[in-house]
Amino acid sequence: MEHVQPASFGPGYPGPAPSPSLTPGRLTAAQSAVLDVLAAQPHPVGILQLAALTNLHSNTIREHLDALVEAELVSRTTATPHGRGRPSWQYRAVPVPTVNQNTELALALASELARQAPDAAEAAIQAGRRWGNEQSRGSEQDRQSGAESGTGKGWPGSGVAQVMENLRQLGFDPDDSNAPDDSSGQIEIRLHRCPMLAAAKTHPEITCNVHLGLVQGWLDEMAKTGHQRDESGGHSAELTPGMRAFAGSDYCLLTLRTHKRVQQPPGASDGQ
Repeated sequence: MEHVQPASFGPGYPGPAPSPSLTPGRLTAAQSAVLDVLAAQPHPVGILQLAALTNLHSNTIREHLDALVEAELVSRTTATPHGRGRPSWQYRAVPVPTVNQNTELALALASELARQAPDAAEAAIQAGRRWGNEQSRGSEQDRQSGAESGTGKGWPGSGVAQVMENLRQLGFDPDDSNAPDDSSGQIEIRLHRCPMLAAAKTHPEITCNVHLGLVQGWLDEMAKTGHQRDESGGHSAELTPGMRAFAGSDYCLLTLRTHKRVQQPPGASDGQ
């Protein structure tokens, strides 16, 4: 496992938005139905596609989406332009975080760590790593229990898929649709939301490195259980995370660098 480099920081961009504080319980039934359909989509979708999925008129969909965007339960970005004309909007659901967000506590802990730790960034990475280890162990136990009872779901097909799902559950609103192709050896994930934004802006060297370590902790545990790797063509791909905080006008950038190695035959040792 490669050493994780501390997070770098962008040139003063605003970065991601805070994770949503409103809950779907304050929506109308129609808005909730549209949100459910949108949340089931793996990538951002446009109004016409969502209208086809819900059998509603595009004007009705637009009204519901405007309300969901205002409630911070849906994010909106411009689609990649094709030809002339104004680019269309694309929408994606923003998950309500499953963790308790205590901004004052996060600020206090970040401030104390920054004051006392000789290497605050490294200490933050290790703290996040332990958090990710514990979270993944709990998730693995839940999966094993579910498998035994016949109600659980297995791990996704790749470490990247599991990282994306974990980020969604914590309220980061991850987006890998703008990533370069796999031949680059690096996967880029834009984080459009931050569940600890106030702490990140006050102590970015702590908060952003905790989040970086969190991802590494997930990958540590996936590697132990064989779920981090993507097997193809006799090769095994392992992942190393990197972070560029406040990389763009509305996101931080998480990178997952792949390292491929040829698998050895069963029974072979490293010295053979």
